Amino acid sequence: MVKQTLETVNRIDPCYVGKDCVQVMIPYRIALTFFSKEGVMYHHSEGQEVLINQYLQDVRRKQFPYYNIPTHYEKKLLKEKVHYSNQLLNFEEPYLRISDGYMMESYAMKRGKEAFVINKVLPLQKATSYRTREELEEMFQRPVEGNEKLYYLYPQKGMMFLTDEINLSSEQQIKEKLQENIAIQLKKLAEQEQQNFSFSLFEEEDTESLTNPSSLPADFTTQFMKNSIDHFAFSDYKFHYPMFGNASMVLVRTNQVGIKAQGVDAYFENLDRYVVDTFEAPITPYSLEQLNSISSFSSLKDPKISLKRNPDISREDLKEAKQMVKSLRR
Repeated sequence: MVKQTLETVNRIDPCYVGKDCVQVMIPYRIALTFFSKEGVMYHHSEGQEVLINQYLQDVRRKQFPYYNIPTHYEKKLLKEKVHYSNQLLNFEEPYLRISDGYMMESYAMKRGKEAFVINKVLPLQKATSYRTREELEEMFQRPVEGNEKLYYLYPQKGMMFLTDEINLSSEQQIKEKLQENIAIQLKKLAEQEQQNFSFSLFEEEDTESLTNPSSLPADFTTQFMKNSIDHFAFSDYKFHYPMFGNASMVLVRTNQVGIKAQGVDAYFENLDRYVVDTFEAPITPYSLEQLNSISSFSSLKDPKISLKRNPDISREDLKEAKQMVKSLRR
């Protein structure tokens, strides 16, 4: 995940500004999950169908150009493919996008007749704690009352996957897996010891040893492993077994008031003891005073949609969108 703070402020073209919201086209390369305080608004990973797009259900979209082209993609420098998704942002409400390895907050504001969207890559605040198995499981329990929703996102190969539940390996499964790994390592060590012992026999001046290097027991490796395992106390060691592979699980909570995002890494250390790294991503509202303190803004450009690259978009839809832009800018 990206850890530095990066903030941009875009002045929105008036033709994309409504009474209570603005329309923006959100770019992403591989995957995008977009949240409002109500829950998931959009979810898509490259190579898959768009699973969720609440934009299509919002009738307010029809007041804006390109409402009839909710998604498209363009080729940028170095022929990089960039997807775009139309989304509506209500004024002074928090939004969260998880995309291409970072988490970003979006916040729309109105100042007089002008509208702005602030985008900020969220700084991550790391904390480490130790938890029992029960405490670890409680972190992933969905609320059963109230308006709060909990979403699980699992990153893999640059994509984000929404999953309905967290399947934590049982402690017995973890122990068996670790014991398998220990046995493999002990076997390698035993084979190395056997080889080293054979070499030492050749270095001896004892004629019998030179002529009989096989005097090492045939079952040396087996006996070595057995003796090592017999003296191995599982509870005496601290392990660092990752519960979610090489990536962080992302937890997002929405409650119709705000959004909370948290990255989680968990490691099995020993029976009923887990190391948990959490990465809090504070999502905070902006004030008019903060907006007034910003001196430079960037403007979003109109999309450059190629019908050749977007065969699902008709020439008529593209023509209608461009005509709507011209009409609203008069």
